[in-house]
Amino acid sequence: MRCRMQIAFAAATALALALACGRDAEHAGARAPAAPSGTGQTVARVDGELITADDLRGGFGGGIGGRAALENAITRRLYAREAKRRELDATPDVRAQIGAVRREAALREDVILETALESELAQQVTVGEEELREQYEKTKDRYTEPRLRIRRARFASAEAARAEDERLGPDGHLDPAASEEIGPASRNELMQKQQLLGIMRLQQPGQRIVVERENEFWLVELVEVLPPAPPPFEQARARVEEELRAQKAGQAFAKLGQELRAKAQVEIDEAALKNDAASQPPVNAPLRPSPGAP
Repeated sequence: MRCRMQIAFAAATALALALACGRDAEHAGARAPAAPSGTGQTVARVDGELITADDLRGGFGGGIGGRAALENAITRRLYAREAKRRELDATPDVRAQIGAVRREAALREDVILETALESELAQQVTVGEEELREQYEKTKDRYTEPRLRIRRARFASAEAARAEDERLGPDGHLDPAASEEIGPASRNELMQKQQLLGIMRLQQPGQRIVVERENEFWLVELVEVLPPAPPPFEQARARVEEELRAQKAGQAFAKLGQELRAKAQVEIDEAALKNDAASQPPVNAPLRPSPGAP
């Protein structure tokens, strides 16, 4: 019984989608060929109405491919036209489903366009060197973290590196003349720039790890943990610029929203809004405030 209900619901939803597309085409002009709903190559015509390859990939073919998907799409289009001929698109249930589909499509379009606008504003943001340095001075505590000095020695194999680690024991240290010193640097810098994965395991001076990276094998020793301090500007520059750009883009986006709201004629039915809010379940997710809204 449950399976039949699910099938019936799916069929009704598909019919609503098809009727929505068909109704839009009908309003565009009587008996005019429907515009393709996708940008792909036209694969078939049903009395002049186009079915494109994008329609099939988008799921209107029933989630299958090739000839079977096309046959499914053609049959669905014919069913939808027959349903319209019988004026089923005028029944309350189907009209409600078509309205829901159109509202969802409009909402998705709004979100896509809003994101595109936000992206365009972000690309137009410019930051100067002086701004970056000012931002760094104001926020450098945000980048403060312990700095490490390490030594590393390269070996021909992981086995050779482990053997040297065992030979040195808990009290031994890598020979400065036969190893390379790196730092002071943060753990993130050591992982990202030096690709020393596993550096988080080194907590106390004298501890060592074997690092394998492609055809390279290193024995890495923690020499010193320095007190937390902000990195030099040049090391933090990329992160400062990313954050400053995001901040300025957000400000530009909010300002534009306020300007658009000030120019628009917005009428709110407070009673209707209150009634709708009272009928809805509580929503935990915060919404972006409307620009200029009280």
